[in-house]
Amino acid sequence: MNRKALMAFGVAAACSVVGFAALGGGSTVRNVAIANVRTQQGPMEVYGALDKRSIRAIRSSNLVAFDIVDDKTKQRLSVLYDNPSTGLPVNFPTASHVRATGVYDSTQDKLVSDKVYTKCPSKDPTNGKQKWVYGENQKQDTDTEEALIKWQTATGQKTGQKPSGT
Repeated sequence: MNRKALMAFGVAAACSVVGFAALGGGSTVRNVAIANVRTQQGPMEVYGALDKRSIRAIRSSNLVAFDIVDDKTKQRLSVLYDNPSTGLPVNFPTASHVRATGVYDSTQDKLVSDKVYTKCPSKDPTNGKQKWVYGENQKQDTDTEEALIKWQTATGQKTGQKPSGT
């Protein structure tokens, strides 16, 4: 092999190593239990029951504070959903559980999230009292009903209402 070819191969190999290291480290999102969030760094995904009474729409459905609770340990985690381009899912206030993706901010003691996925309450096996169905005959517990009314008002989904914070 001549000297130029060897040098070109070395430069290409070095660039590949740097590229893989940069892409691999930045795109990894770990599933983290609520109990371990405060000890982790970087992007993480946290799952928990949605505390409907804690939902507070700060700027419509794009900036929302809420708490999630671990089903087993009952530990709480404050979450701040902040995504100017995408609001939370429409069924957010009626969801039984959520999965929030973001980074823990120790100065605020909360997970700052830009992605939230909801679990539909009709698919919640722990809900033994009632089956929630979307539509006219929708049955909801008091917390869910209050959260839904508050959510619809804050996000402008109630007739004649303007979204709060806009």
